Amino acid sequence: MPKGFMRVSGTLDLIQFWPNGESDADTAKVNVDSIEFSPDPAAHIPFRTTTVFNGAFVKGGQGKPTPAIKASRITVRFQGIDAMELHFSATLPKKGLKNNGTQYRQFFGETAAVKLHDFLFSLKKKNTLPCEVVSFVDHPSDAFDMYGRMIGDVLVIVSGKEVNANHWLVQNGWAVPTFYNSMTVKEIRTLAGFADKARKGKAGLWGRYSNDVGTPNTSLLYVKKGTFNAKQDAGPVVMPKTFRRQIRYWVSVKNSLFTGKFRDYLLKQKDGWVKTAAFVKNTKLKPSKATGNLGVLVSSKGKFGVLPGDIVFFEGSSTLVDAKGNKITEWF
Repeated sequence: MPKGFMRVSGTLDLIQFWPNGESDADTAKVNVDSIEFSPDPAAHIPFRTTTVFNGAFVKGGQGKPTPAIKASRITVRFQGIDAMELHFSATLPKKGLKNNGTQYRQFFGETAAVKLHDFLFSLKKKNTLPCEVVSFVDHPSDAFDMYGRMIGDVLVIVSGKEVNANHWLVQNGWAVPTFYNSMTVKEIRTLAGFADKARKGKAGLWGRYSNDVGTPNTSLLYVKKGTFNAKQDAGPVVMPKTFRRQIRYWVSVKNSLFTGKFRDYLLKQKDGWVKTAAFVKNTKLKPSKATGNLGVLVSSKGKFGVLPGDIVFFEGSSTLVDAKGNKITEWF
């Protein structure tokens, strides 16, 4: 588990969230003022300002390297959670495919974005709020996912108090826990506790959560700057990570790239995971042949056998490089 700690100080513009903007409830852009890092704050090693991300690029598994900071902003992926999808397209690596670029959504995707905006706005009655993005990381590359997004908790600062947006979304049932092996045991347990309470109380989306993943719902499309209607945005939902694979599966079948059931499709994918209960006891656990894909969790009747938060996923790696493509390894 990482000992280092990174914190990004900046501002969060609430106008970016749907329906005024295009951000969903678990991804946002933050205007950066400064970035600090301590290799071990628990050992009282002081924080120092770093400029390691200035002019740097994130090299992952998706196309060209992405600027770590663009126009003084970073794209943040809220750590440990998944809100229902607001706009997801398959984008399979083949030209001329039907529906490959169509943006699909899930029920509650719109609601989560609206609820987050309204809650954060209520804290100060302003659309621009001071914030921090924080994450336990040891190396500069650890701060980003393979899509060039910084991974962390978003803390909104109001009157000297910190409000954790990640926690609020899970506590109120507008996002589900989605754990990765880069997270600390404390982070996992905290979110798991919030999610368990929200699920038992059927808060937010939990009253309509479904384990039926056999047939994807492709009836809902992204509506840019639409009119929000909470009643029309309520319906059965599956784990977003599963939904994204459902859409890729459906587009593959529609274009005769795959034949078979969704379970068969998952069995051919590489999605390593381990049980959360086992991971918190041994963070060095790795996926085995029996846990190398999600298909083994789907029954013959199309039922997904675990709840969000029951398993820990293993992230695809990314590399931080400079303008010449040289790997960046030092913070200062």
